[in-house]
Amino acid sequence: MSTPMIELRGIHKSYGAEKVLENLDLRMEKGGFTVLLGPSGCGKSTILRLIAGLETASAGEVLIDGASMREVQPGDRGIAMVFQNYALYPTMTVRENIEYGLKNGGIAKKERDRRIAEIAELVGLGDYLKKKPQFLSGGQRQRVALARAMVKQPRIFLMDEPLSNLDAKLRGQLRKDLIELYRRLGSTFVYVTHDQVEAMSLGTKVILLEKGKIRQEATPEELYARPANVFSARFIGTPPMNIIEADPATSARFPGARHLGFRPEKARITVDRSAVPSGDLIFPGELVTHEMLGSEVLYQVNGPGWKVQVKLYENRRIPFGPVFIHVDRKDIFSFDGDGNSMESPAPGGNR
Repeated sequence: MSTPMIELRGIHKSYGAEKVLENLDLRMEKGGFTVLLGPSGCGKSTILRLIAGLETASAGEVLIDGASMREVQPGDRGIAMVFQNYALYPTMTVRENIEYGLKNGGIAKKERDRRIAEIAELVGLGDYLKKKPQFLSGGQRQRVALARAMVKQPRIFLMDEPLSNLDAKLRGQLRKDLIELYRRLGSTFVYVTHDQVEAMSLGTKVILLEKGKIRQEATPEELYARPANVFSARFIGTPPMNIIEADPATSARFPGARHLGFRPEKARITVDRSAVPSGDLIFPGELVTHEMLGSEVLYQVNGPGWKVQVKLYENRRIPFGPVFIHVDRKDIFSFDGDGNSMESPAPGGNR
């Protein structure tokens, strides 16, 4: 097995009596785009700061390229960080902001000029080098922050929610830019976000965290198709997976299952029970809302003790009132009493 670019071994991190990370093990491969995903307070930014050397673990070890970082200062780790707040120098031009770190690093002027021209072209800032940050849009400022990190030619990029302060349209554009930059640079990226859309569109691997523990680590495709537990199932997907309690009628078909799950886009709705294909699971309920979302319609159906959403890609209006939801057996996920999938392997990391 090859040496991972970044490895955390037995990491514990506490702030006073509060435990943020407990016995955490994870590996990030060289050249990968690893996304740390999870709700606020799950420990993802703390992991990033531990890798950068901005925080010290209470116990455990951080390794980069197989070497311990215990005595290595942040500036000597070959890392560049990009934060959600751009932290640009307001009195400096774009060029001066990008150049600042190179000057401090003793890089010769000719080499500085070459790198700045190359990076400015790469991130689309060639026409803005003489402007100051106050005259730039939010997206342009974030590009300056990216350029300032990239010009140092680090072996690792660490990004802490860099798009969270931008509007939806700019976030979408910069996601595409980041994917292109990652493919062109070939560096190792570690990206923190609470936004599953960012995680699923950017990452080659996603590490899903909850309360300082890894709940699942997988490719985006695997995370969507094979959630390892109820937490993963509910966190991924727009809307997320429907989870309902297994009842006596379904227990025979899913022995040992405590909960059943299905994606909203895998369900169908009918008012005629006889039209349901043989073998499908049927859930009688009442259709209470619908949202027209352009090419799709999102319905909410309530049943005894449950509420589910159904996403249909067809332009028709189903009347409110009694309906039957039905789902193909192969699209049903089953979870045991501990919330773990009965089809998928156990999640990576903490077990």
